[in-house]
Amino acid sequence: MISRRPSSRTAAALVLSLTALSTLLASTPLRSSDDATRAHMDAATLRVLCLSEDGTELGTGSGFVIGDGRHVVTNWHVVDCTAAAGQAAVLISATERDGRDPAGEPVVGVQVVSSDTNRDLAILALDRPLRRPAVTFASAASVRKLDPVVAYGFPCVADREDAGDLADPSATTGVVSRIDPAAPGAGLPRLIQLDAAINPGNSGGPLFDAAGRVIGINTMKALTEVATTDPDSDGTPVRVPLGEGIGWAVVSDELLPYLDRLGIPYRVESTRPEAAGPCPYPAASG
Repeated sequence: MISRRPSSRTAAALVLSLTALSTLLASTPLRSSDDATRAHMDAATLRVLCLSEDGTELGTGSGFVIGDGRHVVTNWHVVDCTAAAGQAAVLISATERDGRDPAGEPVVGVQVVSSDTNRDLAILALDRPLRRPAVTFASAASVRKLDPVVAYGFPCVADREDAGDLADPSATTGVVSRIDPAAPGAGLPRLIQLDAAINPGNSGGPLFDAAGRVIGINTMKALTEVATTDPDSDGTPVRVPLGEGIGWAVVSDELLPYLDRLGIPYRVESTRPEAAGPCPYPAASG
């Protein structure tokens, strides 16, 4: 089939339509910029650590607070060292340490109380509750292609000695690229494809919508391993992006049945972000 060239009038109308769409997307109110919502997203996101039994390997990822502040959600692969007698914990800020003592322990231990390797999900129980707010969830029914999103977490490559508080999460913005249909294989999760930058270390962190609600758990991005020609390298292949702006988050709906089984309370909404009403989060306390 040979397509005809559009008339100048048709082409002009197409340009106007694309311009209007771009303007609409650019002007979509992202309520995550509200102070209270931004403070909530910061406070609800935690760095998750996993130390091997012999203490020689330390993995790092992300997670977020649920329920009454005694539980955290992350990816299973972030805490899989626990399957070989390793110990998982969350990093906390100075003001959260025992007795409000800045010299206290910088971590709080956690125990894995539920996990699903197929969905790459894990629910952790904190050794002691934290004064952090729990997230509100939004179901996949509220999500549309091109919706603005904010990915929170702790990408390892952003860590520097002068980076300041390592318990302070990073945030990147983007849009929903696609909402995958339910996976045909038993036990496989439904995924949201996103173009917000996520990297190793973001795994397990929350994907927020424009109303500050969690719509997914950041899980993976398109990566491949390549050999390095760096003379200082030991020859170990390094992971590099395979494509640009291609990442995935497990849809939050996949998590909720596990919370039901454990009796962990949660709030979930199915309304669109613009219809979610006033920001439900109070200003975060210390």
